[in-house]
Amino acid sequence: MKLKAFSLLEIMVVIGIIGIVIVLGIVGMISFRRTVQIQQATDEFISVLRETRTRAENNVILQDPGPGFDNNLVYGYRIDFQNNELTRDLCYINGPNWDCSEWPSESLKSNLFSEIEYNLVSACTSVIFENLSGEIYVEFNDSGTYLDDVCVVDLKHQANNNAITFTIDGNINSFKISND
Repeated sequence: MKLKAFSLLEIMVVIGIIGIVIVLGIVGMISFRRTVQIQQATDEFISVLRETRTRAENNVILQDPGPGFDNNLVYGYRIDFQNNELTRDLCYINGPNWDCSEWPSESLKSNLFSEIEYNLVSACTSVIFENLSGEIYVEFNDSGTYLDDVCVVDLKHQANNNAITFTIDGNINSFKISND
């Protein structure tokens, strides 16, 4: 009686096909993970902007401002995008410029998004949400001067070129995702 069996060549072909399917699955999962990370970072960025605007509009000063706090000054919250970081500062108007050096910065970028970069498309470096009014002012080139202008920021994963573009518009006091 002769036994039926697979030849070595048939087994190698099946193992090769399984290997190709596994590699394609891994590549797909990596791509999916990057897409989810950029979407979650986008949600976090929008959440930070909304929370900061709400704090400013409602004049909420959460941190203990200490002895330098003066109720007669105009305050605001600055969101800074420089050096691939996302920070928030409490600031006040000091002459013609905003001064954000009085109180420590609050880091807002989650460690989960270390592979996400903030690319400044325009020359803006930060934005301020003025307390009580919620007005948005944009700073360019670290000048300390804030204007009613437009700031464009790209959120991009380090491993691919897909970016989500945010437009923060001080002219109409709004922010939005520019490309869906």
